[in-house]
Amino acid sequence: MDETNALNEARKLVEKGWCKGTSARNAAGEPTGTTDVDAVAWCPYGAMGAIPGASFIRTTDRYRKSIGRLAISKWNDEPERTKEEVLAAFDRAIESVEP
Repeated sequence: MDETNALNEARKLVEKGWCKGTSARNAAGEPTGTTDVDAVAWCPYGAMGAIPGASFIRTTDRYRKSIGRLAISKWNDEPERTKEEVLAAFDRAIESVEP
């Protein structure tokens, strides 16, 4: 899977459900695996890890550049962070992929 598709798929997961403090959560709000069938919310890092056939290193590197930080989870978990900012970072990462 190419970077653009992988980032788009990860963005869709976060748009569906976003979380802080863990890679993924189930409907009860408990931490769960990123690829578990009961996952309903993801942090950006977890969402990128949940996409089968994607290059995790390339997608996370692209996202890191879009936020200007190395620690995606720490950035995501900042108290003032919003879902809109997380999705906007995905948009910047997607736009930065060479055609």
